Formats: sequence, structure tokens, C-alpha cells
Amino acid sequence: MNLHLWLTFCFANLLTSLSPGPGALAAMNAGLAQGSRGGWRMVLGLQLALLLQLLVVALGAGALLASSGRAFLALRWGGAAYLILLGLMQLRAVFKHIQANAPMDKTGWRIEGMVWRGVWVNLSNPKAILFQAALVPHFIDLTRPLARQYLIIAVTMCLIDTLIMGAYAALAARLAPWFASERLARWRNLAFGLLFVGFGGALLSWQTG
Repeated sequence: MNLHLWLTFCFANLLTSLSPGPGALAAMNAGLAQGSRGGWRMVLGLQLALLLQLLVVALGAGALLASSGRAFLALRWGGAAYLILLGLMQLRAVFKHIQANAPMDKTGWRIEGMVWRGVWVNLSNPKAILFQAALVPHFIDLTRPLARQYLIIAVTMCLIDTLIMGAYAALAARLAPWFASERLARWRNLAFGLLFVGFGGALLSWQTG
């Protein structure tokens, strides 16, 4: 991959990482709720999922998934259900506090499982696999060794996404003290819960054309 092609690939991935989505939302939520430690665990999980998605594309399964209506529909419904479940977990913390007047639960997300949470957040979005399946082949030269090219692509993707998602998580962790009060924690859980449910609903209504 020459320098011009690589820079083009970097720019495309930068735009993708900067665009709001479930991954960015999860990174910010983890940073607010669990601080830098939880935020970076979430970011690690997001990157592991990114590598798994790239592996699917490299093996040719991404194109197969895109062409299989039933497989894609199952993935879309499963992903939407997971995002909605995350949202309901946050909303449950709000209503549990209101009904029982109990201390506000941060998110219902334990820090020990934050890496896996990040993996499933990214894997729940089938559009990510379709995006990679559409983008990555344009930067692959079939006359050159494929392993090295995919390695460059994997490192570039993960480095850019780690920097952006890490920035989201770090900024949220820095702002966490502002949300330490019960009242603000309740509003934060309500806002993030509704956003996750909204992303899940949007995924259900999304049409591939």
C-alpha cells in the first residue's frame, strides 16, 4: 500500500470513528460511570470486535453476509436487541432508584465485564461489517502479499479508532465528577438509556436497499 492510498484509508477511518454511533456512546458512558479504567477497558473491547469484523471481511464472509438476506436480518435483529437491552439496563437503574429511593446504580455495567461489553457493542452493529466489506477491498492489491496488507489495515484501523474512542472515554472520565450527584447520575442514566434504545430502534428500521 503506497503512501497516498494509506492516507486515503486513514482519512476514511477517521471520519468513521468520529461519527456518532453505539461504540462512541458506550465509550463515553463507561468513562462517566467507571472512570478512565472502565473507559479504556471498553475501548479495548471495541478494538477486539473491530479485528474480528476485519477477519470476517478478509475471509470473504462479509460479502456472503451482505448477500444473504436471512443471515443479515438475523444479525440485525440480534444487534438491535442487544443495544435495546443495554438501554433498558440503564433505564432500570433510574426507575429502581425512583421506586425504592435506593442509591443510584452507576449503569448496571460491572467494570470486570467491560471488555466483553465493548466487544458485543461493536459486533451488534452489522453496518460496521458491511462498511468494511465495501471499503477494505479498494485498498487491497491482489498481486502483493495479502497478509502484510491486512496487517497494515488492521493496525491503522485499530490505532485510529483507539485514539478517537479513547478520547471520548477520557473526556467523559474527566467530566465524571460533575455527574457524581444522585440527581445528575439519574439524568445521565436516563439519557444514555434512551440513546441506546434509540440506536437499537434505528437498526431495526434501517434498510439495506
